[in-house]
Amino acid sequence: MVGALEGVGLTDEAQALRAAASGATAPRETGSGARIFAGRLPPADAGNGDLWFDPVELTTMVLVPASADLSPDVAGWLALRPCAVWQLRTFMRVGKVVRAPSTPKAYLDPRRLEGLPGRAPATGLWHDEAIAYAHWFGKTLAGRFHLEAAVAFLSPVQLDAILPEGLSLWDGAEYSEGKREAVSRAQLAAGGDDDDNDDDDALGEWARRPDIGFATFVRTRSGLMTEPKRRTYFFDLDGVAPR
Repeated sequence: MVGALEGVGLTDEAQALRAAASGATAPRETGSGARIFAGRLPPADAGNGDLWFDPVELTTMVLVPASADLSPDVAGWLALRPCAVWQLRTFMRVGKVVRAPSTPKAYLDPRRLEGLPGRAPATGLWHDEAIAYAHWFGKTLAGRFHLEAAVAFLSPVQLDAILPEGLSLWDGAEYSEGKREAVSRAQLAAGGDDDDNDDDDALGEWARRPDIGFATFVRTRSGLMTEPKRRTYFFDLDGVAPR
């Protein structure tokens, strides 16, 4: 896996995975001066701006504090980039849910991703599929308030990686009954307090668009979810990622 990551240019992830596999617990220094930890659990002694490489999701996350006008519950680990096609494709092959008769036939079907560039952000998926992916790893989705905290704290380069122009990210919360929301850079720049635009921003529970992806998040206060069976909005998960 280290070689595969290096082969596609994910050298930081490859080095962190090598460190995690060797059992190394001490963080390494990054070029930006932040520390990067590697391990199956979020580091307890990390500081704001430090990085954590999760060898289970194969994702690097950054510790973002809540800004002064946001709840402390917003503080947590935010994935440094949206979920990529190769990650979602792998999850679709191994992650399972307890299906119901009303499940869309293409739900978690990796054939939908055939021919797509592996490193591109995974888009065109249902909100519930994004929830299933995040919960399978013991995480949640990064939502509007997490991204607002990121805008206030992270560098422009990091923000461009997390939320590129032209891409929106699914918010994990149910916007209103039967409605979902995706957050874009433009919405964050404009602020989210204009109630007159609420209906324009809302999407149906089975809506999907080619410009909507998602990123994972772990709240500092609660950490990774540890229940053996976790629910999406509609289904139970049949198994979870081993930690």
